[in-house]
Amino acid sequence: KDQAMSVLNIWNTALTSLGITTIKAVDEGSPQQVLLTNVFPLFKQQFLADHVWNGAKKTKKLSSLTDNAGAVVIPVSRWSYAYVLPTDAVRIWRLNGLENQPNYVGGFANNLWEIESVVSDEGTANEATTRCLCTDEGTATVEYVFDVPDANVGTLLSPLVKHAMGRALAVYVAQNFGKNSTEIAQLEALAKEAVLAAKGVDGQEGTPQIMSNTSLL
Repeated sequence: KDQAMSVLNIWNTALTSLGITTIKAVDEGSPQQVLLTNVFPLFKQQFLADHVWNGAKKTKKLSSLTDNAGAVVIPVSRWSYAYVLPTDAVRIWRLNGLENQPNYVGGFANNLWEIESVVSDEGTANEATTRCLCTDEGTATVEYVFDVPDANVGTLLSPLVKHAMGRALAVYVAQNFGKNSTEIAQLEALAKEAVLAAKGVDGQEGTPQIMSNTSLL
């Protein structure tokens, strides 16, 4: 019940911002509940991917992509290794604890990587395409933003983040509720203010990250 209430509170923050009657349950069957149920999963992923929110970040050591026979797949591209991404990842932040920034004159990054779709067992009945992290690093431990399940929204996300999510949700569905461009602009301003406040507090939880001297400094 408490878990459902957290999502319900986010939805009702959005509805209140829109001036729409709030709902009492995530399955009550009202038009606004049906709409929010349909749009919330994709909206939540987009919102979480916008920032490395505290409570929505995980660290995981990745496994190499293998073919149907269990052999490691080497990417056809310029990379040496392909690693399978976590199934709940909505944004990869950094690899092996290193920032994606130049590390000396010449502008090369500390560790090069990119997200790419890699084909395994090509030309066979077992052919598959997998979204991978490709790199020349022999091991890959990533920090990433994950799709926080609805059941964990209440315990993993801070009150400010949940409030900002509700404000942003109002903008996301404003046209569905017949709001005009002026009203949507006002909602966007409220959402921006809430998101900035949430990011500000988020950034104070933990040791600040300071960019070291690079070829750009």
